[in-house]
Amino acid sequence: MGQFVKLVVGVWEQVGQRGWLFLEDPTERKYEIVVHENQTYVSLMDLVRTRYSVGLETAVTLTYEFPDWMKADGDISTPPVDVKEDGDFELFMSIRIDLPSTTLMVTIGKEVVRSLPIPKA
Repeated sequence: MGQFVKLVVGVWEQVGQRGWLFLEDPTERKYEIVVHENQTYVSLMDLVRTRYSVGLETAVTLTYEFPDWMKADGDISTPPVDVKEDGDFELFMSIRIDLPSTTLMVTIGKEVVRSLPIPKA
């Protein structure tokens, strides 16, 4: 049996030393795809690339973030967690059992993380 997983396109932005924000691209459509626990990372990437019409020559990065209750004091959010292989995808799917709203963030192209200057106090 499969699960619906929401895909959101954007880029991660590091804010200061302890914060991360995912800046959603408002021009890209959000999709829900059906994924299965026994699915491989390669088949997941095929689904994402097909959904967004992105060829193999274009970099695509998949990430997600842990929920707010897992972040350290003073953090805006936890750092993004990469999905780069089967084990990462298995961990993502196991987290979704308890937290079904966990979303896959999709970054298309080379700009994965934008670093901002540290705000002055």
